[in-house]
Amino acid sequence: MKRCHEAESTHKAATQKNNDNASKKRKCQNESTDAAATRKNNDNASKTRRRQRQQQNFNTMSHDEEMSHAIERAMKEAKQILHRTQNPTNPQRHRAIVCIICDRFIIGTEKIHKLSSYQISQHSNRLSVETYKTYHGVELKNKLKKQYQVNDDKLRNLLLSTRSRKYRNGYATCACCYKGMCQSLTNKKTLPKYAIVNGFVIGSLPMQIQFTTKDGNRKKDNRTQ
Repeated sequence: MKRCHEAESTHKAATQKNNDNASKKRKCQNESTDAAATRKNNDNASKTRRRQRQQQNFNTMSHDEEMSHAIERAMKEAKQILHRTQNPTNPQRHRAIVCIICDRFIIGTEKIHKLSSYQISQHSNRLSVETYKTYHGVELKNKLKKQYQVNDDKLRNLLLSTRSRKYRNGYATCACCYKGMCQSLTNKKTLPKYAIVNGFVIGSLPMQIQFTTKDGNRKKDNRTQ
């Protein structure tokens, strides 16, 4: 009887031990699973943050590159506009750009258009000295006409700006006059709006002025600059 109790106790102890071992094993397995899941989540979060940082760095680099290119283009355009007033015969000096048709300055960033001698000559009926006389009923003095005679055989007897600059592909022209000198307007009877021939023959004072004094004597006076 005693041995039966001892055997039963031994069996219960062994069963309890096995149950405890199984419980510990399950606990370890659960802990291992949780730890693995936690590590996986941490790894995924770390990868996400790394990708976000890389994308942010890429966006920053792209923005910086775009800004750099924009600044470089702006500086290049500014230099071109600044250098376009250089005197071709003396690059150390600058001279304002003047329109061949209206004798006005082309300033700032306004585009410089070009008109060839042939294109201008097609409008001779709208720009000539005779046209000025017909429209305004005034015959210009020879000295005044000479101030608007360009040294170009194709443009003789036309009222144009002698201050305008000639390029390889034509004379400097402002946007307004360029539009008014298109091919479709060659036979138009009206004058270009701001053209010299449209009442803007003003001329300039001579360097030396002659006058008569109260005593009746003729004198010459050099005009100061």
